[in-house]
Amino acid sequence: GDEIGQLAQNFNQMVAGLKERQIIEKLGNELSAKFMLTDLANLVRDQIGAAIGASAARLYIRNHEKSNTYHEITVREKEQDRFPPLLISRKAKDFLRKQVNGFMIHSAPEFIHHSLRYQPGDRNGLVVPLIIKEDLLGLLFFALPENQSTFDPKQQHFAVLLASQGVLALENALLYDVQREKERLQRELEIAREVQQKLLPAKMPAIKGFQIDGFCRSAQEV
Repeated sequence: GDEIGQLAQNFNQMVAGLKERQIIEKLGNELSAKFMLTDLANLVRDQIGAAIGASAARLYIRNHEKSNTYHEITVREKEQDRFPPLLISRKAKDFLRKQVNGFMIHSAPEFIHHSLRYQPGDRNGLVVPLIIKEDLLGLLFFALPENQSTFDPKQQHFAVLLASQGVLALENALLYDVQREKERLQRELEIAREVQQKLLPAKMPAIKGFQIDGFCRSAQEV
């Protein structure tokens, strides 16, 4: 009886391990096929949430211009009022950077509740900080299903493992967006420079008794 029970347990563990590997491979393949930030954010949020059985999931990403502001970029425009930006203090950021294994938000300090807009009556859930090069790139939040009081250590570990896959792709997409915005602004400056040059006279007016010179230097940035 004990041997059969042990065999059954080993078999179940093997099946679970195979499923996890399939999920990891699937996420890796799909991450490599996308490069737009919003597409990647939706992919990371949905696949990790499904993998651990979360009832809902949210993903906040740091604003590249305001390092203490984090936006939920996966919601539709009409729903943005429901998920306002998170303003994360230096104290909260220091705490979050240390939580490499994630944490249940209900047990977090009060200043973390305040930074993450968590109210006592809200549903408990798992928070997974997205850390890259010791910096807080973003936050994943996974709400518990109705029939669970917590995520077990195995679920938490798996969520963190998958998030570590996603954070590199998200950082690359964020850098791509920043570079694309810089290129857009540079193109606009070039167009403005051309328009400005066309507005200038081709030659200086000739007025007897006067020598007129002019110099125009276009702006290099705004």
